[in-house]
Amino acid sequence: HAPGRVELVGAPWHSHGAAFVEVLHGSKHFAFLPPGDGAIGDIDAMIKDLSQVHWHWEERPRLEREGRLAALQALLGRGVAPPLQS
Repeated sequence: HAPGRVELVGAPWHSHGAAFVEVLHGSKHFAFLPPGDGAIGDIDAMIKDLSQVHWHWEERPRLEREGRLAALQALLGRGVAPPLQS
């Protein structure tokens, strides 16, 4: 990647029920909406052709301005795992 530019990588968009998630290195951004929230269907349709970064930087702020993400809870998880011992 270009000098001074942060390379953004990660999993494709997905959703699931109960989960156990570990972040061993780097960070992971979580965005939670309660089941049945009215924005979920629109977001599911919207993200089919978008990267997570595009949605987070461009579409999410628009939905927030419209008041559609009032119930959204976000979390940034950072991994700090000790080195593996051999």
